[in-house]
Amino acid sequence: NKWGNKAIELAKHNPYLLCEEIVGIGFEKSDSMAVSLGLPLDSTDRIMSGVKYMLTHNANNNGHVCLPRGKLVSGSARLLGVDEAVLDSAVGELLKKGELKYSLFDGEQYIYDRYSYESERYIAQKLYFLDKSCATIDATNVNLFIEREERIYGISYASLQRKAISDALLNGVMVLTGG
Repeated sequence: NKWGNKAIELAKHNPYLLCEEIVGIGFEKSDSMAVSLGLPLDSTDRIMSGVKYMLTHNANNNGHVCLPRGKLVSGSARLLGVDEAVLDSAVGELLKKGELKYSLFDGEQYIYDRYSYESERYIAQKLYFLDKSCATIDATNVNLFIEREERIYGISYASLQRKAISDALLNGVMVLTGG
């Protein structure tokens, strides 16, 4: 047990620790517990936990590991019923503490939880390495290969399928996504 004999005391003081530390206890349960204990709806612990919950919820349900700062702030404000300025300040504090990270894209901060940020950077570095270390293939050979496969199997690829096959063969790495 991480907290030992102080577990009950810590949970009473900050029930939001439960949703951050224990799988299966979500923000809603922690928030309900905090309300029943009489903790204020604008408590710093609630606000910071709510921001982190928004990121986790978004990743688990929508597949996005980051959110534009403005969208994170406005969504968290709606969830928590707290002013956006307060939420923006909390995001800034979590960034200072290193609990959240950001990437700048087109002048906008995209906010991640620390784990997602580090994971995405690690994966990007590995993909970059793979792309640079793979041998290249002549484009003429790729077109001949596609045409040969079409003849052998009696099929005809659509132009987007031909492009996808060509991209996969010409590049060291290709990530094919849905959507």
